[in-house]
Parts: sequence; structure tokens; C-alpha cells
Amino acid sequence: MASIYDKIGGLPSLVAVIDRLYSKVLADPITGPAFEGRDLDRVKRYQVEMFGVIMGGGLLYTGRGMSTTHKGLRIQKQQFDVFCRYLLETLEELNLDQESKDIIMRFVTEMEGKIVNR
Repeated sequence: MASIYDKIGGLPSLVAVIDRLYSKVLADPITGPAFEGRDLDRVKRYQVEMFGVIMGGGLLYTGRGMSTTHKGLRIQKQQFDVFCRYLLETLEELNLDQESKDIIMRFVTEMEGKIVNR
């Protein structure tokens, strides 16, 4: 059975997915401000690693833990929810099967407590 990572086309496709996701997130007046002053290339690199792990791509996540990474950023629940909405929208654009989307979204939503209001 192919991994989600393989289903989307591997690393080049995952990089494109993260770029597409962040083009939406950064343009939104709710989520965009959370990334002001951030090294977006670094943020995207860690996102590629993290989603590569989630999707079974055999990538290694080299970033800090979610609680440490988001500490002091004051990310609000509304921002997290909007991010998740854009993530799901982006996954739907890939025509992924429902089970694959559910796996990814469940993983991300379970991290809410480590991201919101840290």
C-alpha cells in the first residue's frame, strides 16, 4: 500500500503543497500576521519535514517540539482553525482519498494544545 507521501508524488509535490498552503495562510488577515517577521523559508522547511513524517515519507523532522516552537507566539484558536481550514482545502485540491485527509487532519488537530496560546 502506497504511503500518503507517495500518493501525492513525493518531495517535489510536498514542497508545492506547503507553498500553496502558505500562500493562502499568509494572504489571510487572520493568519498572516502570525508569520510577520518570521523566516518563512525555515518555517516551510520544517513544515515539509513534519508533513513528510506524517505522510509516511521517511523524512526526519529536525525542528523543535511544537510547544517550544510556538511558545510566546500567542497563536489564537481562530488562527489555528483558519490554518486548518486552508490545510484541508489544500489537501482537497490534491484529490487525496478521505482516509489520507483524515489521518493528516487528525494529527494536526491533536497538536492544537501545543500550538494555541503558548
